[in-house]
Amino acid sequence: MKPTIDVKYINPFLQSSMSIVKSVAGLDLTVGKPGKTDFFLKELTYAIQVGVVGEMKGQVVLGIQDDKAKQIASKMMFG
Repeated sequence: MKPTIDVKYINPFLQSSMSIVKSVAGLDLTVGKPGKTDFFLKELTYAIQVGVVGEMKGQVVLGIQDDKAKQIASKMMFG
């Protein structure tokens, strides 16, 4: 049986990430289905990797599709 990741860790992380992007870039993002993966992305995607320590250890990767990444960068540069 594979170990599962408790949603009590995932949901606050996702909510915080979305809140930061909204406050910095003024964009509302939607969350896809979180999952555990071998990190193979089919589309052009920018990734932010965050190390996690504490009760749960590992890496969290936030993938942002090309068009959304460009929108975020443009808003952050006041474009």
